[in-house]
Amino acid sequence: MRFVELPRFAREFRKLSPEARRRFIESFREFDAACDELLREPNGFEWPSLLRVEKLVGQRGIYAFTWSFARPDGRTTFEFMTIDGQPAVVLRRIGRHDIYKEP
Repeated sequence: MRFVELPRFAREFRKLSPEARRRFIESFREFDAACDELLREPNGFEWPSLLRVEKLVGQRGIYAFTWSFARPDGRTTFEFMTIDGQPAVVLRRIGRHDIYKEP
């Protein structure tokens, strides 16, 4: 699966503390593996419960996953797209729960 970061995601990522960036990177490995599994076996696929992936209510095609439950909480919004004929995940926002106001 291809991953693309929106400029806003990149800016927000740089503002995270080193500890928060570390937690995100660790969780992203799990997210990446789950996306690969989704491509291989789309029927019956279930996201790992640890990631708490959810479709955002009222947002067409935007999802979120939680990468930290500790204070501060850590969340990332994303959407699936096709780029150059290949499936891709667009990373939209990263930060705390307040990113849901403008995912």
